[in-house]
Amino acid sequence: MDLTKIKIKVQIVNKGKVIGIASIEVGDMEHNGFRIVGFKILSGMYDETGHYDKNGNPIWVAAPSYTDNVGAFKNIFYAAPELWKELQNKIIEEYLTVFNGINGGNISA
Repeated sequence: MDLTKIKIKVQIVNKGKVIGIASIEVGDMEHNGFRIVGFKILSGMYDETGHYDKNGNPIWVAAPSYTDNVGAFKNIFYAAPELWKELQNKIIEEYLTVFNGINGGNISA
């Protein structure tokens, strides 16, 4: 899949470890496109992307999910491992672009 043709929108939040919320749009939303919402951008815990926040904590992305009746998180979005890695990186890069634009900072990918 060519990820250069998707649009990623990020909203900066500050709710504990959740530092951002992202959505992706594929195609033309007026005609035949679709949007997936609910990607969480988190700080800490997993160092799988090589990206870090202003405090040096790892940044990672959680796919949209829900909590089942026993409190376990269940993903509702799946992608092939290489595609997921590339998508995570694109979401984090957009997060850093938005964060730096708001804060005038220089956190790099």
